Amino acid sequence: MTDLMTHTSASTGAGNMVLRFLPRRKSLFDAYGRGDDAMFLYSITHPDTGEWEQGAGHLHDAATLVRDYVIASSNNGMPVHFSDGEKIIRNENA
Repeated sequence: MTDLMTHTSASTGAGNMVLRFLPRRKSLFDAYGRGDDAMFLYSITHPDTGEWEQGAGHLHDAATLVRDYVIASSNNGMPVHFSDGEKIIRNENA
């Protein structure tokens, strides 16, 4: 069974994303801890603009996603400079 971990973020630009925790959901920090050696796959979508990114990253702390490597994106495979508004950040942990 897949455990879908979901957060939201209001962060903008192509840098780190500050995560908001959703009630009654397992967090990325619970699953992976923090540090460069605790990398995981993520997806970020901005439902209002159609911006999206898939990549690999790690947590700097319990609430900061570091976007290390972009695998695919709405910006031709480059990091997305996300616009204002709420983004959805997900990770599927099988």
